[in-house]
Amino acid sequence: MTDASQPQGVEEGTSILGELRKQWRGALVAFALVTVFGTVYAAAQGLIGSGLPYVKEARCSLGLVTCNLSYQQALGIARGIPSIGPDAIDAVPFRDRDSDEQFIAVVVRDKHNPPGVTAWFSVHLLHEAGGEYIDAPTRLHGFAQFLFGGHLLRIRKSYGATDMDGDGKLELYAVHESIGNALQSWKITVLDRRSSTYYHASAEDNLNLLRPNVNVSPSVPLPIQTWMVRKVDELAGVPFSSNSTSLGAALTQWVGDNGYGLIDRLQKTGERATVHLRSYPQAPVDLRWSHASIRQGSMDWLFFFKGPVVVYDRRHKAYSVVVQSQSGSWYGLRSAIAGKRYIWMQEQTLPVILVYSRSRHTVEAIRYGPSANPMELLHVRGESLFVGRTHIAIPREISLDGEFQHAQRARVF
Repeated sequence: MTDASQPQGVEEGTSILGELRKQWRGALVAFALVTVFGTVYAAAQGLIGSGLPYVKEARCSLGLVTCNLSYQQALGIARGIPSIGPDAIDAVPFRDRDSDEQFIAVVVRDKHNPPGVTAWFSVHLLHEAGGEYIDAPTRLHGFAQFLFGGHLLRIRKSYGATDMDGDGKLELYAVHESIGNALQSWKITVLDRRSSTYYHASAEDNLNLLRPNVNVSPSVPLPIQTWMVRKVDELAGVPFSSNSTSLGAALTQWVGDNGYGLIDRLQKTGERATVHLRSYPQAPVDLRWSHASIRQGSMDWLFFFKGPVVVYDRRHKAYSVVVQSQSGSWYGLRSAIAGKRYIWMQEQTLPVILVYSRSRHTVEAIRYGPSANPMELLHVRGESLFVGRTHIAIPREISLDGEFQHAQRARVF
């Protein structure tokens, strides 16, 4: 409502000035909040002052690591050990469950690696005894990159102490990471302190949206295998799902069911092996991540570059991992053909065709003479298979009667 005793222009000017005051106050509040947040964030990142205790003390207070020392105390104790000294760059104080013994896991920079944006490091375990700390170097070694401006959060992803198997005694681990133009890889070493056993895993991710391929021996206890898969997902930035049928869990289970290096062995020997499949009521992978697919009746065959072959039964809404390799020799598939009874898969770099029997659930490898052009694809002529002009000799026990009558091909890479 307008006051008749006040000129219209004065009211408008007052209203505009009031609005400007409100906006200015809002801007000041926003600036103050950004300043406070920036200061706290920089401190947590280790960019101002020592800064580093924020992360470590938070880990202790959240109960992820049981400890009664602050970060500053732990790091100070580590640097006071003659065998470590100023090369200690990070520390995690912890206690095992139901124990009063104090331990400190310490990251120690390699003496031959000057401070910079990369760090070769080893992990030492300090144990308090009689008021003194005893240094016990481990065989845990790692490598971290992109440590700009003293930023240690990457190192804190590359080592630590955590109870992987739920026995109350924390395992130690270290990660060696390597990042190239198109490939990201990790080597993880875990020390089970209860048995003094070291376990190893490797993983690689070709940055193609598929979860990284984790290579781990079936001899590694399953709880530690599961932790390794989750750790790789964390390192690769893959959101972790508690669903046990995630791709990482499905691939780990496939290795446990079929043995480590099964496909690699078949490539070398040409043997035939039965593949044990598990059905998952929910997808271990996102359909959109596949690089190629073939729909055949109620079955969808999904092919992943440098990854597994997955089949989806639309009628029963169930997924299974069919083929998965566990070594660096696996460069994935170039093409695949779905026939009447078999799935024919052309390897990308080796003159090998993997043949999967849909009824017997067996896989065997057929070698052929190298073609003139390594980019040539697997294709059908009548009742025969070729790669380019190279004919594929099919073993007699594989029936080709009507196999390729309605065959479909997919180019994977």
